[in-house]
Amino acid sequence: MVERKGKVKARVVPNVRRATLLPEIQRYVDPSSIVYTDELKSYDLLGQHYSQHWRIPHSLGIFIQGHVYTNTAESFFSLVKGGIWGTYRGVSTRYLQNYLDEYAWRWNHKYDRRSMFQTILDQVEKDDPLEAPSSGSSKPSQGHGGSRPPCASDPATRGHLPAAGLALP
Repeated sequence: MVERKGKVKARVVPNVRRATLLPEIQRYVDPSSIVYTDELKSYDLLGQHYSQHWRIPHSLGIFIQGHVYTNTAESFFSLVKGGIWGTYRGVSTRYLQNYLDEYAWRWNHKYDRRSMFQTILDQVEKDDPLEAPSSGSSKPSQGHGGSRPPCASDPATRGHLPAAGLALP
């Protein structure tokens, strides 16, 4: 699902049946939205749940009809498929949601003024679970288990943060 000129939300679903897709769409799409889809039969009842539902008849060779098109969503999935096959040479279904999350995060931050790397570092620093040192103490908190993990704000470790366990928004 992708907003026109906006953010994307990608979810792995077990099938494309209406009973599977409709709850996922309703979970993320506001009922006042105008929804644009292709002709998949599973989308037949979307007009009952949203202010408007427009379909593009790909089966007739039509891919854009005025303001009705699905090119934005198709563009996102083209990037995902190209990235998976071109970079990773395929992925296990077990980890597919992780890859979708990565590509959704990249899409959603593509117009940020600062670099994606800086955005990630800022997020790591913001989510640092360690408490700040108590006032009057110059010794940093020892945190969990007595050893402090590297922190993005620590000049000694900047640029050398472990990637394992990093959850992108």
